[in-house]
Amino acid sequence: MVNYRAAYQALLQRGAQALDELLQLYTPDIRAAKDWADVSTADTRNKRNSLMERLAAPLQVTADDTSTLVMSLGHYLDSHWADYQEDFPVANPQKRARLEVLHAQLAEVTQGIGEIYNALRTP
Repeated sequence: MVNYRAAYQALLQRGAQALDELLQLYTPDIRAAKDWADVSTADTRNKRNSLMERLAAPLQVTADDTSTLVMSLGHYLDSHWADYQEDFPVANPQKRARLEVLHAQLAEVTQGIGEIYNALRTP
């Protein structure tokens, strides 16, 4: 059986870094749209903490763990991005571009973890 630990850890690290950058982008927005920003930062922080916990102690990389993470990140990306586009338009074009890059990075992380999941569940 192939050991996916190094690839999994690298994906977790990339995801955590992207979420850190999202938190930095959201912090100034708290004054502009406090309710939305509070929810977004809390959700983003929770996702980041989840990745960091997995990164700190990945004893095994299992199909169950990767499946749960793919679903969690996928839901975050879908709901969070839709909320951001609808509820809080970004007037700053540089910030908007950075958000799009970070969203793409998280989507790539999710896809990479999904590929590990598929490999683990294939007999």
